[in-house]
Amino acid sequence: MKIRCIANTGTSLPENYLDPAVNRTTETVFRLTVGKEYVVYAIDEAEGNVWYYICDDNFIYYPQKHCAPLFEVVDDRVSKYWRFKLWENGLLEIAFPH
Repeated sequence: MKIRCIANTGTSLPENYLDPAVNRTTETVFRLTVGKEYVVYAIDEAEGNVWYYICDDNFIYYPQKHCAPLFEVVDDRVSKYWRFKLWENGLLEIAFPH
């Protein structure tokens, strides 16, 4: 799956994605390049928010989660290596095996 960054600031996020406790505010500038395409390595959902795990512009060792509203999907084909997991607490994860 591939996505393209359409925004890289907190002002572009719906309110339910903002969380000052983890430095995700309207003033936040994310380590993303608008217009750049990124490979998605996993998707997860929590409390109605969708997250893409990508190697962002500050890549260190493993993919980091980023808010889905910052992107548009450019290739919706999912990896044949991904697995689906619905946890007992209701959280959804689609990712490579751990």
